[in-house]
Amino acid sequence: MKCALSPFLRFFVALLILSSCMGKETMSTSNYLVSDPQFTADEYSVGFTYCQRGSPCMIVVRSLRNDVITKFKDENGNHWRQPAFSRDGRYMVFQKTTVGGGNFSKLMLMDLASMEVKSITRDNEYAMLPSFSHNNSEIVFIKELRLRRGNVESYAFDFFAISLVSGLERKITNRRFLRISRPYFLGESAKIIFSAIEGLDPVRKVVIEDIFIADADNVKSIETIKKYDERGQPSVDYTGNKILFIINDVIYKNRTPYYEVNVLLQDGKIEKEIHRAGTGDARVLQAVISPTGKEAIILLEKSERDYAFLKLQEIGGNTTMSEIKICLLYTSDAADE
Repeated sequence: MKCALSPFLRFFVALLILSSCMGKETMSTSNYLVSDPQFTADEYSVGFTYCQRGSPCMIVVRSLRNDVITKFKDENGNHWRQPAFSRDGRYMVFQKTTVGGGNFSKLMLMDLASMEVKSITRDNEYAMLPSFSHNNSEIVFIKELRLRRGNVESYAFDFFAISLVSGLERKITNRRFLRISRPYFLGESAKIIFSAIEGLDPVRKVVIEDIFIADADNVKSIETIKKYDERGQPSVDYTGNKILFIINDVIYKNRTPYYEVNVLLQDGKIEKEIHRAGTGDARVLQAVISPTGKEAIILLEKSERDYAFLKLQEIGGNTTMSEIKICLLYTSDAADE
């Protein structure tokens, strides 16, 4: 199976048919890093960033129905990362970072039928972690802001939106967050949910990651919905009713604190854990809920064995019903930039 490529397109797409990924190594044996998993609209596949040592990062789309893996990479040697997929299944937006180009990143839009790619944000900026609006007319993303006081340069982050109809860009938040997660639209509204760190909490004297909701149509409309709750990285199903969080828990054994990173599902007023990491288990890095809210992709890292893997997990009525290891992915060395 091959994709029809436009003669004007300067990228390379390779399609590999691989053997079963149920606990087997499928793409390499070492020296690579995986991140940013996202479901496609039909839930048949999951896309993620794949960075192999010594090579530019690429986007990999892994079928959940068979053993097909599709690689999307730039033939000019630039990084392609952080994919997101439109709800109608027609487009993929991703981050392109120019290697040796001053560490600038812009967002690219790919038509998955024609494979045509175009830039949708400006050069000489750093744009990242995009998401489509419910009607696919806008993309909300994060922009890194470089701040300078005298000779001191610092960095902060805010949300921006760009119209795919007019091409106009506007600012959504004006908070200069220190750290920020990928935004997700709540159902068919203009509201986005995300987690962010604004600074040092003056009372607790620690850095706290809070959960926020902002209105993409009103730069002044932003509210904190979870504070001091140790939750982060929310993702939402297409209805906006089910929200998946990563939560940092502290457990005590013989008065000694141990830290666990678990995955919590909020369905209306009901909350339940869908993944709990026991002592010595793989550490949760990221978790993303599917469009229908029936499944989740969890990125786990097994530090003592020095590998990471993606896990497909059904969200059952009470607890986990089943889980499938999608790919065994080693992370013994971070990918070269």
